[in-house]
Amino acid sequence: MIAIGAYASLANGGHPHPVVPPPPTPEAAEALGWWLLLRAFASGCTAMTGIEAVSNGVNAFRQPQVRNARLTLTFIVVALGILLAGIAYLAMTYGVLAMDQTQPGYQSVLSQIVGAVAGRGVFYYVAIGSALVILCLSANTSFVGLPRLCPDGGAGWFPCRAVRDRRPPLWFIASAFSI
Repeated sequence: MIAIGAYASLANGGHPHPVVPPPPTPEAAEALGWWLLLRAFASGCTAMTGIEAVSNGVNAFRQPQVRNARLTLTFIVVALGILLAGIAYLAMTYGVLAMDQTQPGYQSVLSQIVGAVAGRGVFYYVAIGSALVILCLSANTSFVGLPRLCPDGGAGWFPCRAVRDRRPPLWFIASAFSI
């Protein structure tokens, strides 16, 4: 999506023609305050859960563990940087702005960008569905460490006893079931 949108923007001299135009820009409802800045920072920090999962699970990597964890973190950081720069560029060139979530007809910035770049066809639904799958999988990162934690600690906690008493291949299944 980023490559297609950037190509369309550059081919049209920085002024691409959106397939589905974004909604009109609303009037500013409030000034940029501390609350808005803190909320934006908190929303941005949720994108870093993959980095936390990698740094907490270095022991799960193959040898050499530290080198492989560094390579994984480098890949994640580069991917996040490309996504941030690409989405910011497309939002700027297509005139996409965040909408009020409480108003009818709300669309996320990603939805507006994909609509502007590719329209509301099959590609739109594939892109939004892919984002949904990625968010669902990233929500699972907090459960990944439980199978490694249970055999070592939490001996009195029932889910840990259930995991400890089973063979190692069943640790993930038993811990996910107990959660």
